[in-house]
Amino acid sequence: MGKIVDAIPAALYGNPNLRIYVSTNIAKAYVRALGGFAALSGTVGNVAPAPGVNSQSTMWYNGGALSFDGVEIFWAPGLANNTAIATTTDNLFFGTSVLSDLNEVKVIDMADMDGSQNVRMIMRFVGGAQYGAVENVVTYGILNSAN
Repeated sequence: MGKIVDAIPAALYGNPNLRIYVSTNIAKAYVRALGGFAALSGTVGNVAPAPGVNSQSTMWYNGGALSFDGVEIFWAPGLANNTAIATTTDNLFFGTSVLSDLNEVKVIDMADMDGSQNVRMIMRFVGGAQYGAVENVVTYGILNSAN
């Protein structure tokens, strides 16, 4: 994650909306690494203290906030393994294909078919995550135009 933080532009670093969105395997590895700082000098007999600060194992208490070098980490289960994206929350959008000829929305009144007071809806469209300014995006493990 150090490579990601090092690549973040100076204008973005320190922005309260800055996040590093990480895949599940990166999040798991980071949480596991947080518990690996035990010093075995406090061993009593054959019993070593648990890893982590105050022998509390990993430092991810009840799914609380994670951060790295002052940047908040957001676990994004939909990302492919070994991928991460750093950007601000206001630079990400849900984009759709509103100009496509393949979009379709239908409302079917069921009263004529079965006498009920129900309607059925059919919607066909495309949607996905989009970014606003490419210069405000840092990627890791993704080959694209952003980096």
